[in-house]
Amino acid sequence: MFTFGTGKLKESKLWWGARTIIDRYDGKISLGMLGDRQSWSGDVVKKDDNGLALPHPWIESMKDFIDTSFIPYANAYCNEFFRDMRSDQDETNRNWYCPYDDMTYTTHILFGNLGGYCYLGCSLISVKHAPEEKKSNAEIEHEIEVKRNKKREEDEARHLAWCAKIAPIERAKNKAKREAAKKRNSEAELVPLEEATKVGQRFKHHVNQGERDAFVRVIDGNIKLCQYYMPKGKGGMFTVDNDRQKKMSPSMLKGKKYKQWRESFKANAPDGYADWVEWYNIKEEEL
Repeated sequence: MFTFGTGKLKESKLWWGARTIIDRYDGKISLGMLGDRQSWSGDVVKKDDNGLALPHPWIESMKDFIDTSFIPYANAYCNEFFRDMRSDQDETNRNWYCPYDDMTYTTHILFGNLGGYCYLGCSLISVKHAPEEKKSNAEIEHEIEVKRNKKREEDEARHLAWCAKIAPIERAKNKAKREAAKKRNSEAELVPLEEATKVGQRFKHHVNQGERDAFVRVIDGNIKLCQYYMPKGKGGMFTVDNDRQKKMSPSMLKGKKYKQWRESFKANAPDGYADWVEWYNIKEEEL
């Protein structure tokens, strides 16, 4: 005999199954139940001479469980984890309290790419024969996403706590460093660029819509390696070849070709060299 539903267990004393229709309305899912798309089986499922089902305590108890617990749970579960008709088939089963000693209700939900249907099953079975509970793949993925979001929120909270506690200290340190650099730089001799012929001399360099303090760090023939500072402390490097100026990127200055420049820079202007290393987070082992 053809039966509807899913999850019928071999050792079950009583089983009910149904093929429900997945209805969507206003963004929510509702499982449509049809009386002729439900099945019952078990030793206690009997009919009288007129073909009418005979009552039995187990059947009445399971009907009450299905109506008050399982169907609302199945509706809520599908609303939470059912994606669309094209998603892979997925399933879940759960064991529930049963009023009979050493017995349990085991429910099964099968959903996914099933032609718009969701299959339900409920078995009355002994505890020792009950299967292990199984979460659907969608539920597992949801839990992973929840944990990921929780970790993200915790990381953000830690970052905000760090900012509230440490950031003011870091800002004070950086401000002190800027003030020290500003004082140190202001003490250097200020000359026009064309007269800057010695390492350490200061001149004005136009960059980012303003005149900035710049310093000669290395002299190699007609080429000068120079360093400029922005008002907030950070700056950059550039070269002057006669009257031609060219920006010097960190990757260029880190190259083997400019090893002698770096050594001279570090020896003659250790403070400026330390600033350059800090600006671009340069590791000595990379040089």
